[in-house]
Amino acid sequence: MVSVAGLRGVLLAGTALGVVALPGLAFAQTGTSNSKALEEVVVTATRQTSTVNKVALSVSAVTQKNLDQQGIRSVQDLSTQVPGFTFRVSGGDNNPNLTLRGIGGNAIAGTSGSAPTTGVYIDDIPLMKRNVNSLETGSGSPMPLLYDLDRIEVLRGPQGTLYGGSSEGGTLRFITPNPSLTTYSGSARLGVSTMQGGGFGNEEGLALGGPIVQDKLGFRISGFRQDRPGWVNTYSEWDGHQTASQINKGNDYSLRASLLWQITPSFKATVSVFHQMNYDQDTSTVRTTSPAVNVPLRTFANCSYVGATAAQIAPGGLYAGCTASGVNGASFSFPATVFGGYTVPAQMWLNNAARNGSVNGLYLTPTNVQYQPSPRRTIFTVPSVTLDYNWNDKLDFKSITAYDSDRTGGYTFTGALGMRTTVLPNYPNQPCPSGVGLVTPIQVAPSACAIAPQFLQLAANGAVSTAANPLPTIQGPANAFGYFLFNNRRGQVTQEFRVATTDPSWKLQFVGGAYIASNNNHVNNGSNWNENVLAIQMRGVGESFFAGGSLPTANMLTPGNVVDDVATRNIDIRENEQSAFGEVSYNFTSKFKLTAGVRVTNYSQQFTQIYGGIISGPPNGLVNGAPTPYFLGGSASGQTITVNGVTSPFETNPTSTTPFPNNYAACPGSIAAGAANPRAYAAAGCPYQYTNITLHEHPITPKIGGSYQLTPGDLIYATYSEGQRPGGVNPPVPGVQCASDFANLGVGQVPLTYQHDTVKSTEVGGKFRLFDGQAQVNASAFHIDWDNVQFVVPLPICAFSFIANAATASSDGAEVQITGRFLGFTVNGNVGYDNARYTSTVLGPKPAVAGVKQSILANKGDNLGVPDWTANIGVQYDTRVMDFPAYARMDYAYTGKYMRATSAGTSSFIPANTPNYINGNETHIANARVGIYYKDLEIAGYVKNLFDSREWINLNQGSGTYYFTGNTVLPRTIGVQMNYRF
Repeated sequence: MVSVAGLRGVLLAGTALGVVALPGLAFAQTGTSNSKALEEVVVTATRQTSTVNKVALSVSAVTQKNLDQQGIRSVQDLSTQVPGFTFRVSGGDNNPNLTLRGIGGNAIAGTSGSAPTTGVYIDDIPLMKRNVNSLETGSGSPMPLLYDLDRIEVLRGPQGTLYGGSSEGGTLRFITPNPSLTTYSGSARLGVSTMQGGGFGNEEGLALGGPIVQDKLGFRISGFRQDRPGWVNTYSEWDGHQTASQINKGNDYSLRASLLWQITPSFKATVSVFHQMNYDQDTSTVRTTSPAVNVPLRTFANCSYVGATAAQIAPGGLYAGCTASGVNGASFSFPATVFGGYTVPAQMWLNNAARNGSVNGLYLTPTNVQYQPSPRRTIFTVPSVTLDYNWNDKLDFKSITAYDSDRTGGYTFTGALGMRTTVLPNYPNQPCPSGVGLVTPIQVAPSACAIAPQFLQLAANGAVSTAANPLPTIQGPANAFGYFLFNNRRGQVTQEFRVATTDPSWKLQFVGGAYIASNNNHVNNGSNWNENVLAIQMRGVGESFFAGGSLPTANMLTPGNVVDDVATRNIDIRENEQSAFGEVSYNFTSKFKLTAGVRVTNYSQQFTQIYGGIISGPPNGLVNGAPTPYFLGGSASGQTITVNGVTSPFETNPTSTTPFPNNYAACPGSIAAGAANPRAYAAAGCPYQYTNITLHEHPITPKIGGSYQLTPGDLIYATYSEGQRPGGVNPPVPGVQCASDFANLGVGQVPLTYQHDTVKSTEVGGKFRLFDGQAQVNASAFHIDWDNVQFVVPLPICAFSFIANAATASSDGAEVQITGRFLGFTVNGNVGYDNARYTSTVLGPKPAVAGVKQSILANKGDNLGVPDWTANIGVQYDTRVMDFPAYARMDYAYTGKYMRATSAGTSSFIPANTPNYINGNETHIANARVGIYYKDLEIAGYVKNLFDSREWINLNQGSGTYYFTGNTVLPRTIGVQMNYRF
């Protein structure tokens, strides 16, 4: 029979082996009478107060002092210090995405749609926000700034019993300090920094708290602000000159006020308000090196043979490629056009930290590029009232009422290449460009360059050129540009009632309660861009003219009027949740304890969407795939559009230039008319689609576990727990534009809803205090099954996607944390291994059409998009300089390889991406800090990213296959910081 000492030795030997093989960092926990012993951090991870090494789950706790000394300035920094924790941004507007123990990752709903997989709380108030599956939506859970915190707790593994939905991988808790009724305390911070290749940053913070009325009334207030330097520059893709610098700069501030009233010795009330703003002028996206790109001669052939010569109709002529039905089934009655080519020079984008200039450059002329920002701002306010009644130091009753109001808004500017050729008078039938002024002269100039008046640019003063009064302008394809706007507003009311035991002598300990939440999330996004005019001129037919598609939204036939591609999308997501939860522990002996818990949830969602515009699909009024006269009023003036052999007048509204000059009066009644169909087109003449879908779910998440206290400082445990996140609704995708994708899948439309997914986790672990409390070792191993996984199914041809419960996955791993003090050194380390993968082949929807092969979305064994290894080691030496306490510290963080996309044979696999895109690279970050104390004042200097690593954090394929875009490690930053604490 193995003795307790023997079992302890076996566990420690295995732990030590892991630490020696891969050293890392864990967070300090301390205690005992030894003055050199590590401090024990008190946590409330189980909704009851305990110390980290007494809690039978994997939790990392970091105090504010630890955050400062380790240079942790953001949640992204924190992720490098916690095993199995990754932080990335995703989506068109860089939504924050947190992953714990592999639950999250690439191609999983949560990165680009659905609810998140990691819970985020400030104190006991949830901040998680559902993502919306779209390009720019302002989604993502808001993250509090790391100032005036008591601690941060990172709970790894599913927390479905006590924290509910969206805590599948774990939970991140920001714990703020409570007001004191007896003593005053506070802090102040000043800092300045400079970034390699970027600008200067600064930070200021102040916190103060203490009694207003001794033992009766106390307060705590704090404020913090910072200016973050930018380091990304933009460059012209025409000639490579710099157009703007430090575009990704930003600033933040936070305010918090809390008031504690001790009404009676047993009853207290706390009123608190937290307010924060985060602003980014632009994203930190950079681009890899790209070679020179040749833009060849282009011909817009409208397939209208009226007036055409035999040479033009013959093979190789202007009308080459035309068929009787036109280009893509569409033809027009205005002339064909030829445009000259040029060359985009090669650029070394990543080498000088430059972003793709085509994303945010408005090309006024080939050499005059106006930078256009793509800003994002998040403002959130969280007021709360907590009532706390303690009954005879036996039971604690809590009521927590909170309101979460947040708004994220901004826009993304999209500009195209400098698609101009040369300066010519702005009227038809001018000589062709000779190549003068081109980056690369046209090799074979066309014989004629007639351009219809509606495709010519206005002169600089806004006048229209004529043959009698030719005004200089730039002839050639229009400058493509557009704005994707988003505004995401959420109002959420939460109420939690909780009761917990507080007498440690009771054999039976429990915590239980009820939770109610009502959430209204409104998303408005839209686009307004001139893609159609560029597409018509450069590719032949714009997306709005595809056979069976809808029509332009503005008058394209009036000279100088831009053909806009406009789309608007208004979404209301109303979520309601009622749940009851409980967790009970029974101490069979002084050392052995069993724990069991369960949460029962009633969840409902009402999804409403009004979607209109070119990319939303055809409005009502299309008959057999061909348009009836769509624009009301005006005269066709002899202009026509022919789609699939059916010719219709191309009418305009002379009294309105607004998008969709239609009869909006028809729209309101269309909802009732389509009530039987949750996805209804509007009445004839209304350009909107309507979606109104309801979802109901009743998930149950249990937990059971046991722990054994080997010694007062040593604990081993085993736990089985489950977690879930709610399902959701799929917004419709354009049926006409996505017809080819649906044909490939063999389906008629995307599913209306998707259901909640579930994780089932088994974990074993141990926590050991050694050398009279001067060392702490925590180790755990886990296996997680992820069922019914919400998977983003791409529709590559039409560039839309939807979510389906299409996958099964698992995550197997182990984590080791170690902290120790010896000879003036404090060593912190952690290491985590995670094999997160699909356990079966992920297939697309089952085809409803005979002969259509079911598509493969991911292969069995593909990684979920999380690193296999994460590790960190930190060494701090404490000494005295001129009799003042001082320290020097070094930290190193490592992130291992992972798959950024699915492997060969899947529908999204592109061979040209291998290996740079499919296989993610390792990252290595080293930080250094030195500091000295004068009484309560700390003065420190630091260097973050000491060796200026620029390794990729995430990488995405750009248009074409010759470059990639993504985010890299932040450049080296040097700074000075002063912290005053009392």
